[in-house]
Amino acid sequence: MAGTMGSVAGLTLITPRLSAEQRDRATVRLRQEQARAQRLAAQKRWQPKQGMTLQARAALRGRALAHRDQLRAQGKLLDTWDTLMTHAVRLELADRAWDVDWPPLPPDAPHASRWPGSRERGWQAKINARIPVSSYEQVQGGCYWTSAEAINAIRAWRDDHPDVVTEMDHPEAWARYEELALQVTTPGMVWRAAIDRVAGT
Repeated sequence: MAGTMGSVAGLTLITPRLSAEQRDRATVRLRQEQARAQRLAAQKRWQPKQGMTLQARAALRGRALAHRDQLRAQGKLLDTWDTLMTHAVRLELADRAWDVDWPPLPPDAPHASRWPGSRERGWQAKINARIPVSSYEQVQGGCYWTSAEAINAIRAWRDDHPDVVTEMDHPEAWARYEELALQVTTPGMVWRAAIDRVAGT
């Protein structure tokens, strides 16, 4: 499942399902970025000078935090799961040319629940990250509108084959299902591709 669990200040929580190896690689990248954030914070320009007033110290600390937040917003410092995933998803959307305003989703579009044709089972690990609602909506829109024809065909296939749940039940019918499923891009697939962008493959 790769759905949302509420939103705060324009962000929405996603819970991508990953392989354990993907999560481990992403965690290594996160730790590297956190160490870099510590080195940046320790730079001389952000250290209070002897004799500074409390007001001057507070102003310096404010400038340091603003600089850190600017680096995060620019994708130049990815020291939290939120910033790491936000940057990765934006890269993935741009590469797919999905960073556009998609038409509104129809009422029967899949949302957080299992998508028709989904291969979400078998992923052993997950992470939690908050990304901008706009990016989440672009992922949902891109997945649906590039997969809508296959999704509708899978639903029709399910109606025609209610008793077929594995290849053993009806190999020929199942082959058609597999063909259609390969034409569906789910949000989970996008989250995992995004993770690979920032964690390496």
